[in-house]
Amino acid sequence: MEIFQSIWTALTTPNEFLTNILSIPLAFLDAFVCMILFTTILNITTTRKQRLLYVLIFGTFTSLTNLIISNSFIILLLSVILWPVLVILIFKTSILKGILAEIIPYILSLCLELFITKLLCNQTCQSEMRQHRLYGDGSFYVSYMNYNRTYVCVCQSEIFSKTISVH
Repeated sequence: MEIFQSIWTALTTPNEFLTNILSIPLAFLDAFVCMILFTTILNITTTRKQRLLYVLIFGTFTSLTNLIISNSFIILLLSVILWPVLVILIFKTSILKGILAEIIPYILSLCLELFITKLLCNQTCQSEMRQHRLYGDGSFYVSYMNYNRTYVCVCQSEIFSKTISVH
């Protein structure tokens, strides 16, 4: 039984080094998904070379800034500035499309986060899970606690924090 408890403790204890290592491929995946999203919605024609160049530059930039800079506000500020500049320079689009290429994934991500919050806050309170990290940068958590035979679900995000009690 002690072995299972040791394994469980190892799995549930946050490991900053492992999180940083796992965030590297996720940065490239995020750059690729966002690129496909805004090029499809804004009807931007691209070549394979442009797509590869964008994913490599933005994914590398995101990975390096996450490893070097610990302040998430500065990382966000740098990526907000770099994103439209890369879109304008690499895909040769207008300034408006460059700005919209940044805004559209943020809005869709926000809507999806709010939808998942509603869905998981209602379902996680009834489950036996302790904590779920839903967003890659660690800004959104759903926590579960058992407090005096009352299940308490805490949904925390940079935007809001909500606590639900289910008996």
